[in-house]
Amino acid sequence: MIRFSTKMFKLAAAVAVLFMFIPAYAESQPVPVVNILYTDDQMNKIFKLLALALVSDNEKAIDFSLAKAGHNKVINDVLSGDADIGVLTVKPLYKYRRRGLTVKPFAVFPVVWAVNSKNPVFGMTSQQLVDIYSGRIKTWKEFNNTGYVIHLAGMQKYTPASDVMMKLLMKDDAVSATMYCASRPSELIAMVSGNKNSLVFMPYLPLEDDQIKYINIDSVKPKPENFISGKYPFLKVFYLVYKGDHSKAADDFIAYLKSKDINSLFTNEGLILY
Repeated sequence: MIRFSTKMFKLAAAVAVLFMFIPAYAESQPVPVVNILYTDDQMNKIFKLLALALVSDNEKAIDFSLAKAGHNKVINDVLSGDADIGVLTVKPLYKYRRRGLTVKPFAVFPVVWAVNSKNPVFGMTSQQLVDIYSGRIKTWKEFNNTGYVIHLAGMQKYTPASDVMMKLLMKDDAVSATMYCASRPSELIAMVSGNKNSLVFMPYLPLEDDQIKYINIDSVKPKPENFISGKYPFLKVFYLVYKGDHSKAADDFIAYLKSKDINSLFTNEGLILY
């Protein structure tokens, strides 16, 4: 009986020592790095914000590297295994999906138009917007039967909202009408709130000011459902691309991107997650 108790004591001691070393061993294991390539600079800012969020979240054992590359390089590096995940703004051709590339819409970035809530206008067509920015329409007479001059404003050049507006609405033609350019959406919100004759374009953000309203474009209401479905005409879609046999670390990273924990990080930048 004594021999049995001694053996049990030795076993218990060995187990205790083992559990003492398990946390230290786990902490010493390097976190797998997920290699990410992107084509659009807007994602660079988002992922840098994400990195800051991960630094403050000790419970998430996630690490990633980030680099910019061309569309085809992103696809080829993901297929070859040199990159784990790619983020594209142009959907890859079907031939790449036949080679094992998984393509998932990840987020959408809409550009919307806002007016003062006291303005009776609720919508415009794309052509009317083009005519306004081209200087052919200068007043609100066509829309609310007043002769007041339309006060145009929008995000400054080379911002994501300006890029979408110029590419999809103006087809890269120059804006000839006078327009105030802002560096932050908050400037535009303040302008519209205090000016009944303003018309501004900006990223889609939840409105907390009842002095502002978004207007319909081509009879499509600017709301998340219409952004996700693609009905709304002025938006940029981001696609995640990866191989079907991607690593667990990549899988964990993709799951984290879609988690509610960081949803506000995207919505604050005007992105709607799928």
